[in-house]
Amino acid sequence: MDAISRYLVTGGADSKLAIWIVKSKKCVRTIDLGSSVSTLRLHEDSHMVAVALDNFSLVVIDLETLRIVRKFPGG
Repeated sequence: MDAISRYLVTGGADSKLAIWIVKSKKCVRTIDLGSSVSTLRLHEDSHMVAVALDNFSLVVIDLETLRIVRKFPGG
C-alpha cells in the first residue's frame, strides 16, 4: 500500500501484478510480468514500486502513470 493509502499493489505466482484503488476496491491495472512475483518494495517519496521476479529480473512501476518505467533483466 502506498503512503497515503490510495493504492494497493498485489502480485503472485500467476505472473500478474494488480494495482487496486483502496477506497473503491477496484482493480485499475493488471500487468503480466512473464514471471512469478517474488517481492514488492514501495518507495514512498516517488510513488514507484520495485518488483523482483523469480527469474531474477527487476521491474519498476510508477503508481502515478500505472506503467512500467524500467526493466532490469536477471542473470
